[in-house]
Amino acid sequence: VTPGTTAFATASGNALGSCSGNPDDDVWYSFVPTATAHRVSLLNITGGSTDMYMKFYRGTDCGTMVDHACSDSETANLTGLTIGQPVFVRVYTYGAGIASNFNICVGTAPPPPANDDCAGAVALTVNTGMSCTSQTAGTVQSATNSGIAVTPCAGTADDDVWYSFTASQATHIV
Repeated sequence: VTPGTTAFATASGNALGSCSGNPDDDVWYSFVPTATAHRVSLLNITGGSTDMYMKFYRGTDCGTMVDHACSDSETANLTGLTIGQPVFVRVYTYGAGIASNFNICVGTAPPPPANDDCAGAVALTVNTGMSCTSQTAGTVQSATNSGIAVTPCAGTADDDVWYSFTASQATHIV
């Protein structure tokens, strides 16, 4: 993590575009992506406000920056990044005239799990009886959308993972 503060910061004058808030106290950071997706987090926020905002730009320098994303949350999951092309992070408190302290962190998500798509479905063991003595651990961390509709079920399949089993009876409880 890198410590930061908006205390005594002044407005840089850059346009907000589609972002919100009052960047009268913006401070700047940059990082070079090592993957096409990164997570940027503001941690340990203290001071006059815990309501922070981040605006992200892509470009090779301050003169060539283009809008990339906004985040009113203290954690942003950035996608569509170009490996090796700098990302500039503009951090400010949402309200006017407020000073806050924080830590900023850039992380790289692990690759998707092996069963991220149907072709990689993990074969499950069918237990005998009602006891689940054989269990299979799973995660949706870094999983992606397989592009298959969930209808008639509900939910958002933006992080679906796949499993399969061979039926040994006409009815099973999953």
